[in-house]
Amino acid sequence: MKPVMNLMMKPVKQARKNRSRNAALAQPYTFANFVPLYTHSKFSVMRAIPIPQILNAPHKTIALDVAEHLPSLETLTPVKGEMSVTHQGTYLEVKGTASAIMTLECDRCLQSYNTRVQVDTSEMVWLEEPASESVLEKEVDLDDLIESLSPQGEFNPEEWLYEQMCLAIPQKKICRPDCEGIEITSNPPQKEEIDHRWAALSSLKQQLSE
Repeated sequence: MKPVMNLMMKPVKQARKNRSRNAALAQPYTFANFVPLYTHSKFSVMRAIPIPQILNAPHKTIALDVAEHLPSLETLTPVKGEMSVTHQGTYLEVKGTASAIMTLECDRCLQSYNTRVQVDTSEMVWLEEPASESVLEKEVDLDDLIESLSPQGEFNPEEWLYEQMCLAIPQKKICRPDCEGIEITSNPPQKEEIDHRWAALSSLKQQLSE
């Protein structure tokens, strides 16, 4: 009877596994189960957040602890900080503080140096449906150049943090305040070498100049 019982229990166990897996997939995407997906020791990927699901989070806010390398940003240390995304009805309020050590090239001496790049910023991302692609030409106002997302779309925290870190890189890169730049040495003028075949002509030219 034992082999028969084992054969009868296998479908039951498989059905239980399937129900557990389906229940996990159907679980709402809220702050409680929002977890970054770590795929590699050096690179990790934060999931894009469906904008409608932010409304299900407590206080309509999703908070993120960041401690990872961003795939598109070269840093010596992981980017560490915090982010929050709040659904404000017609826009998303995104806040973030983060820092990482990067290697830059000095504009004065052209030597590489390490420095900490950090951000402490916030941004409003407007929620509106994109314009129809059938419109070939459209006059765009300055106010229309701000970033916007579809209310039914997704917000990618990784892309947003990458953009903010790039904006935080100083435009004028100086390794230290007292950097004097590239050292320029003045070499004494070298005596012009004269081909011995033209020595007589050179001597005649010097006599005429005198």
